[in-house]
Amino acid sequence: MTVQEHLDRADRLAWGDQEPVEAKREYEAAIACDPSMVEPHVRLSGLYQVHFRDLGSALAEIRTAITLAPNWVDLRLSCANLLHQLGRSDDAIACYGEAILLDPKDRRAKTNLAYCFYELLRYQDAILAFHQCINMKSSKGYYGDRFFLADAYCANGQIEEAIKQWKIVAKWEPRDADANSMPVEARKMLAKYAQ
Repeated sequence: MTVQEHLDRADRLAWGDQEPVEAKREYEAAIACDPSMVEPHVRLSGLYQVHFRDLGSALAEIRTAITLAPNWVDLRLSCANLLHQLGRSDDAIACYGEAILLDPKDRRAKTNLAYCFYELLRYQDAILAFHQCINMKSSKGYYGDRFFLADAYCANGQIEEAIKQWKIVAKWEPRDADANSMPVEARKMLAKYAQ
């Protein structure tokens, strides 16, 4: 079988038939056919994450993929996200930094870095990172970034700055039902803090 045939079969087994053990064998067979291909490692990493909940093995596959394609930003992002999920925050921060260096215009790494800082209670770093995201011209994530920027300001004791951000978010009329809670929450925070 060719690499692509193994991949197609593995995908069918993993995501259609729900046979992850067999799918793993097929991904491994694809890797054996051509160890220099990135895609089998990426797909095997996804299988480890979703079906086996084995983040360590998923990370190992992504790291192998990075050695094969060191300039692929998505691999660095996957690696950083896995490191963050594993509680290896310093390594995750470094990996987000590598992704930013590879593509400074890709807002995903900057956004994920900001959220990582926020979750680590490193509010000053989060504030700086969220500002970088907001200053990018892309509107994707703009209000979410502002919402969490406001929370970071509040947690950092900078209430006046938080209020400025909540006011912007409170005026937002999202088209996405999942985002409807942000303006509502921002208005609640304004009611609490803006006298």
